[in-house]
Amino acid sequence: MSNISIFTKKIFTRETSTRKKSTRKASTRKASVVAVLTGAMCAGLCTGQALASIHFNDITVNAGISNDTIASPVGDGVMAGGIAWIDYNKDGFQDLFIPNISTGPSRLFKNNGPDSNGNYSFSDVSASANVEIIGAQSAGVAVGDYDGDGFEDIFVTNYSGPNTLLRNRGDGSFDDVSVAANLANESKPSFVASFGDVNSDGLLDIYVGHWDSTSARVCSANDLYINNGDGTFTNKAASVGVDDTGCTFASALSDYDHDGDLDILSVNDNIFSSDLWRRNKLYRNSGLSASGSPVFMEQGAEAHFDQVFQGMGIAIGDYNNDGLLDYYRSSFDAGYLSTNTGGGMLSTRRFATASPPVGDGGKNGGVIGWGVVFFDADNDGFVDLFRVNKNFSITQPNSFYHNNNGVLDEVRLEVGLNT
Repeated sequence: MSNISIFTKKIFTRETSTRKKSTRKASTRKASVVAVLTGAMCAGLCTGQALASIHFNDITVNAGISNDTIASPVGDGVMAGGIAWIDYNKDGFQDLFIPNISTGPSRLFKNNGPDSNGNYSFSDVSASANVEIIGAQSAGVAVGDYDGDGFEDIFVTNYSGPNTLLRNRGDGSFDDVSVAANLANESKPSFVASFGDVNSDGLLDIYVGHWDSTSARVCSANDLYINNGDGTFTNKAASVGVDDTGCTFASALSDYDHDGDLDILSVNDNIFSSDLWRRNKLYRNSGLSASGSPVFMEQGAEAHFDQVFQGMGIAIGDYNNDGLLDYYRSSFDAGYLSTNTGGGMLSTRRFATASPPVGDGGKNGGVIGWGVVFFDADNDGFVDLFRVNKNFSITQPNSFYHNNNGVLDEVRLEVGLNT
């Protein structure tokens, strides 16, 4: 769980590795997908081949990425932070930002692009880019262009101190504007954040989830920072009713009901099974009030999203290609897959015990899932699922599910993901 790894495919061609620069239009409506407590992802370095010809190779060391200062004790366990891909210098290549939940600095690795043999390398530019957050036990990260200048900015959640907003100057460096943005006025243990425009004003807002490793049964209330458009934010979580205190370990801003505005999905870590109020929450966005504030209604029960479990991560993707966003949530028992059936309804099954296509039939029961992501590994038009697994006392291999026309098959060994 303490390692960050990058995988490429054995067959790698530049033509099939599509690189798209971020646009203002896209960034105002889509939240960056951030996996908290993740160990590995394949993003931006994946190319399309048929499954039979795909093989992933771990290139972390050869690519120049150091990962020896990531792990740190938090509470009773050992944890690692999230990662984020960001084209911070707009050169068309995805760079890598890694928060540091230990005492060392957060890191930014610049993608140098491919050499003549198609091999990618990275350079540590953390110091020159002014992104070294030290001693705050940084856990999560979200990427988005909050000020609309065309350059992606970085928001970092900190476990031991106020959160950090790094504004991209556009010259390869960042400024810490947390205080000026009114984001450093309180210190609560934070683990996850999501960018998204919840009030449809064209400006990115920030939702922050809080988790505390102590035995307290109530965690700090989550925050919803509304972008004022002048470089500052106002926390309106309480006034709009999204101040969840259920110990949020993962969250997402996503239009689950396809009505044109972003809803809030809060995945909570319920370590006390009797605390039903710490269930997962789904806050449906029903538009704006007369004063212009977003109106949310908690409809987890109505949407069949209110399960009680130790939630760790969330992945968003239309796995069955019906035009509706589906959701996979990782947990201490392999997680839950929520299939979107339309009309604001989700059909949720426990993934470890359900039969395909909504489960793996018990093949991976007992694993502890952390970071998770949907992505189309073989460019066949169906999103596949990658999940980071790790038990506190024993080693558990990660999971890779290939999507075979809507059926998720576990094939990690076949594609070379042996760790």
